[in-house]
Amino acid sequence: QTELRDWRSNKHASKAYLSEDHTNLVTDSLVDKFVSFYENDRLQWVPWDMCVSREHELLGNSKRDQRLVVQSSGELKLAASNKVEPCDTSSEILLRYCLMRRGLAMEQSNILAYHHHDKWLETILACRLETVPAGYSCTTFQQIEAADKRLFMLLAEKTRAGLKAGPSGRPCDLVFDDCMNSTEVKSLLQPKPLAAKSRDEEPPMKRPRN
Repeated sequence: QTELRDWRSNKHASKAYLSEDHTNLVTDSLVDKFVSFYENDRLQWVPWDMCVSREHELLGNSKRDQRLVVQSSGELKLAASNKVEPCDTSSEILLRYCLMRRGLAMEQSNILAYHHHDKWLETILACRLETVPAGYSCTTFQQIEAADKRLFMLLAEKTRAGLKAGPSGRPCDLVFDDCMNSTEVKSLLQPKPLAAKSRDEEPPMKRPRN
């Protein structure tokens, strides 16, 4: 059984979790996903719109999905699971809530301290508010998503030996700052010339399907 640390002792995570705004309440399914990463010692990137709130899940934005799975014995078994509909990430505030939930799930699954994830969240959202030079456009959501994916790719590479904590601490905690501040990640957040943006227009942000 996975040994999970008492994440509620972390003041940053507790503040987010105990907020009166229910958009911060992370679902058990999202925590379970990160717990599976922890147990398998392999970190993966989870699409933003899959980091849904408990409210989103409880309000019926999920459907029953049945599929055949192969058992270890070689037999086929019909397995049922709840498939959650994507959540809305079409604005800065909705994206903030989404990534706060991801940070909480990573803290609860003992992969990453919440304050590390929160530092990254503040970094990427600050890009949207920065004053850019004339002839340049502000950092797009598409760029932020690309940087987020690259960060997780680097974290996965740096933690190939496993995600479980050792005498020095949690592997992701130990390498997070280096990965976050790497040229590979930072370069993806740089404003682009308007001419370049016109050739690669930002697609509309994902909204939940009706």
